[in-house]
Amino acid sequence: MARFFEETVRLFPHPKAACNWLVGDITAYLNAAGKEIDELPVTPAHLAELLQLVERGAISGRTAKEIVAEMLAQGRRPEVIVGERGLAQISDEEALVRIVDEVLAEHTGPVSEYRAGKTQALTFLVGQVMKKTRGRANPEMANRLLKEKLKS
Repeated sequence: MARFFEETVRLFPHPKAACNWLVGDITAYLNAAGKEIDELPVTPAHLAELLQLVERGAISGRTAKEIVAEMLAQGRRPEVIVGERGLAQISDEEALVRIVDEVLAEHTGPVSEYRAGKTQALTFLVGQVMKKTRGRANPEMANRLLKEKLKS
């Protein structure tokens, strides 16, 4: 486990993130499957690649959990899984602005509630953006864009 961790950190120099995934999802898989770390179908390079995808915003943390499960089951690289399943996070601001505009037009009730001071309506609107994008919208960006649009 230590060698796996050290190699992952050599490729992705953020030990806390690497440790969290090793101690969490990967150890859970090993325990459930009754396997040892040297029997993993995933390499440190695979894990580092996954962590890089999360760090640069290409995928969300929630999507990373889905991907790691598939990596562990099949031993495939995360970028291949993301490409095949169309899981890349939408961080294109223009694309998200169009979706935010659609959500605001379709949900005038929550828009009015938010503008009247019921800030929890924003959570509903963010949820609608996530629903329209099948969970692929960058949530921080969606939140920011909604707040900007709701101010005007």
